[in-house]
Amino acid sequence: MYICPPDGNTGNIMQQLFTAFAPVSAEQWEQRLERDLKGITFEELSSVDRNGIKIKPFYTAEQFEGQPPSPLPAATAGWSICTKIKVTAAGEANQRMLKALNEGASGIHLIIDELVDPAVLFANIGIAYLFLRIDLNEHTLSFAPQFRSYLESVQPDITGLNLYIGLDMAASCMLDGKKNIVGSAPLFHQFLSATKGMNNLCIDAGIFQNAGVTSVFELACLLAQLNEYLHLAGSDNSPVTGKILLATATDTSFFEQIAKLRALKLLAAQVLATYQRSVDIHLHVETSNTYRSPVDTYSNLLRDTIAGMAATIGGCYSLYIYPFDAQTEIPREQSERLSRNQQLIFQEESYLSRVSDIAAGSYYIEALTKEIAEKAWAGFQEIEAKGGLWKMWDDGSLQQIISSQARELLDAYSSGEKILVGVNKFVNPDEAIAKAPPVPLQNGGIAPLQLAHALLQKSE
Repeated sequence: MYICPPDGNTGNIMQQLFTAFAPVSAEQWEQRLERDLKGITFEELSSVDRNGIKIKPFYTAEQFEGQPPSPLPAATAGWSICTKIKVTAAGEANQRMLKALNEGASGIHLIIDELVDPAVLFANIGIAYLFLRIDLNEHTLSFAPQFRSYLESVQPDITGLNLYIGLDMAASCMLDGKKNIVGSAPLFHQFLSATKGMNNLCIDAGIFQNAGVTSVFELACLLAQLNEYLHLAGSDNSPVTGKILLATATDTSFFEQIAKLRALKLLAAQVLATYQRSVDIHLHVETSNTYRSPVDTYSNLLRDTIAGMAATIGGCYSLYIYPFDAQTEIPREQSERLSRNQQLIFQEESYLSRVSDIAAGSYYIEALTKEIAEKAWAGFQEIEAKGGLWKMWDDGSLQQIISSQARELLDAYSSGEKILVGVNKFVNPDEAIAKAPPVPLQNGGIAPLQLAHALLQKSE
């Protein structure tokens, strides 16, 4: 039992505890490790991940040759809990938004697939009090000026809204297999003109993560996308205004995904500095579809908990966790509710929203952040040396890299080197397995890699 000294001065005692033991170097730890493990070396316990980064058994302050990096910026009031809705009918989408907001959501991600009336879509929605992301496409571009007129009629000052409206023409071209992305530039400039003064640059790198690429290559592609758009917009009197939304996805590689998001913040700031821009980045994250399974679906709750926690600890500003049965049918009300409740537990019971940059000071995560950032920056420079991301897409070399990395990941699961519970190991024999084929390439576009679908098809 510890007894407080009569004078109540515990500081001296604690100081004595810290100074009573001599410091131990990393080299001494390695020697002790090898002695206790009877000859197994430090190198034998190390491994190399699919990013080409060596993962060591332990990390120390010596890794940083002095003071560890400072904490990175994070959402001061926590992140926004999002729901995602494809809009084809204004009234229906409005009811879904209201229901989600009443049940704990604080953010909305709308994909406008059909032209709708903004007044009907946002009836009784307090846009000033939530995070709102709106994605348009070439067919719904005229929604932008209509929405702006509606917004200014109900909200005279739109500059302080947590609202992002985007037209990621490059992502659309890559998903649809269209070449000559630069040919869509007039459309992009038309959109920028209609939304000037708003947060109007949204870039989605989730298409790369969901295609099965490495974290390093995903970040390199995102930086290249950001560079392409900033170059296209121009630096003088640019119509790109406000904050910039960068979107990505996180999977079940917990520490790697935390480090990836932290590295992204550092790298994006470096690209923006090149254009002499000092603007804030909004980091929007979704949980990855790559590892979600159509069988043993409740196991997806665990996968998305890991991926969602990685997103929050990595410093996202808004997060959408997919319903656990998203790959089997139209998500049920129960699964949509659980996807929100996971984040409510993160915030209200785990207190993950109470600390800025939780991972700061972890030697392993700090070291991993640094290595991912360095490798991603080198990858970005390599893309630029080849003429940029859009040129690589047009000549087909980008597709080759994506296909190669996706194949390597699938092979690792096919061989049993990596485990997907309920799919290639610990299969539930009582469950009727509906073996769905993998999603095909969309006219040569970037196709999502759904590991469970591909593995189940192979087992037939």
